[in-house]
Amino acid sequence: MRMKLLVTGLDFLIPWCGDYIKSAEAVCTSDCSEENLSRMVADCDAILYMQAKSYPITRKIIDSAKKLRFIQSAGVGYEKIDLVAAMENGVVVMNMPTGTTVSIAATRSIFSYPTPADWMNLSFFAESMILRVIG
Repeated sequence: MRMKLLVTGLDFLIPWCGDYIKSAEAVCTSDCSEENLSRMVADCDAILYMQAKSYPITRKIIDSAKKLRFIQSAGVGYEKIDLVAAMENGVVVMNMPTGTTVSIAATRSIFSYPTPADWMNLSFFAESMILRVIG
């Protein structure tokens, strides 16, 4: 049986959830309310979420998930996850501290071009970033 993954807070990924996530059955939602997440996580094995949105993964959400094994934050921190509830339920909490490194570097470097006209030349920008080491 395939693992079931709840993807939330990653609104840009929702249209392509099934295309990008092949190793699990992905269930995606942009409704980050506690009520919705508590309902949707009930039979999920994992949660993948973007912490940039200002919603927490609360005890109610964690307690609602009877099969939950891990929570993956797609970013640096995990301060919006109820770590005590996760620990009490045997749920591993992980983050991706370098997950946004490329996008932050790309955003920073686009502003190093001299004019807004250069910013709009995205093909030039994309080509200039290929195989670059920044930092």
